Amino acid sequence: MNLKPNNRQCELVRVMTKSDVSNEQIIKDLEHTSQEEWNQMCLILDRSLKRHNMSFDKGQNFLVEDIISVSTANGVNEASLFIAFMNWIQK
Repeated sequence: MNLKPNNRQCELVRVMTKSDVSNEQIIKDLEHTSQEEWNQMCLILDRSLKRHNMSFDKGQNFLVEDIISVSTANGVNEASLFIAFMNWIQK
């Protein structure tokens, strides 16, 4: 993925996903996973999140669970997937 998150973005996704991954690992995940793979993961995550159909304050725990589930199944860190997803959802 052609995206290099800044320190604040990395910090935010670590807080959101309760991850302790380093900025360097996030960047490594983003650079070494193809756009096609990210697209597939993001589509799966998007469908899962839409099934919950809740406001953020009520669905935050489901969001984190879904991100962890998809990232674990695909061998990437949940924080990396969250950054990729936020970029993907804008398109």
